[in-house]
Amino acid sequence: MEFKYYSVKEILNFIEENHLSINKKFGQNFLINSGVCDTIVKSLEIKENDVVFEIGCGLGSLTNRLIESGCKRLVGFEIDRAYIKHIKTLFAGYDNFNLIEGDFLKTFEDAMKQYVGPDDNLIITGNLPYYITTPILEKIFTSDLNISKAAFMMQKEVAERIISPPGTKKYGSLTIFCNFHSDPKIVAKISPSSFHPRPNVDSSVVRFTIVKDKYPVKDKTLFFKVSRSLFINRRKQLRNNLMNSPFLKDLEQVDLVALLEKSGISPNDRGEILSIPQICELTDNIFEFVKSQK
Repeated sequence: MEFKYYSVKEILNFIEENHLSINKKFGQNFLINSGVCDTIVKSLEIKENDVVFEIGCGLGSLTNRLIESGCKRLVGFEIDRAYIKHIKTLFAGYDNFNLIEGDFLKTFEDAMKQYVGPDDNLIITGNLPYYITTPILEKIFTSDLNISKAAFMMQKEVAERIISPPGTKKYGSLTIFCNFHSDPKIVAKISPSSFHPRPNVDSSVVRFTIVKDKYPVKDKTLFFKVSRSLFINRRKQLRNNLMNSPFLKDLEQVDLVALLEKSGISPNDRGEILSIPQICELTDNIFEFVKSQK
């Protein structure tokens, strides 16, 4: 009998019959809105040479749509042993499906070596619990492999932080990090009624189009040190945040002020108004100054 992925009754019966539980530790809220799954798959524009990684298969509601997308291979990651057997049984008949048992962050690199060839295009998707959203984005954006797109369900609050423009309260280090590496866009807004059990917050689907070297900068590590320094205290002026930054200890205040002014930035401004190109210019000027002092 075919499993009804989007039926609350069927999900509850399955959980009861198999003596399973909904594990809040892993952020398990099962998607019961098939339209959301279709939106995610459509936004990814999956082609026949694409390898797709799904983080957290759960009961297979999104897995079911992805495996029918025409992708070259679908690799699912599931950490909860209670659902691993279920997923293996449901998709046993598909030669292009593989399941990785364990934590995505710990198994991601091995899975890439095993399933992603040098000419393959990699797409990543899933429903991300709040506590693991940032670590997963960091893992994906700092990978050397050919990841073209990603689409994740996440808390609405996090999604809004990612797409916020400079000068807004939600603009910050996460915004800069995601936009430095990609072109993010909210492609769907999801109400709590689309999940079971209902979460206490609204969700969004964010699609990331990965752009390699989107912003040329002389030292990427320094760039992110500078960008984090801007938000040490949002209410403080730039000169104070940069002076108090643990990442820029070797610079004197007079030098920092001069470098800000050289970059066309007022030392009295706050970090939240700086665009990424402005931060790049400031970073390059700091880099050249430090280099000249050696």
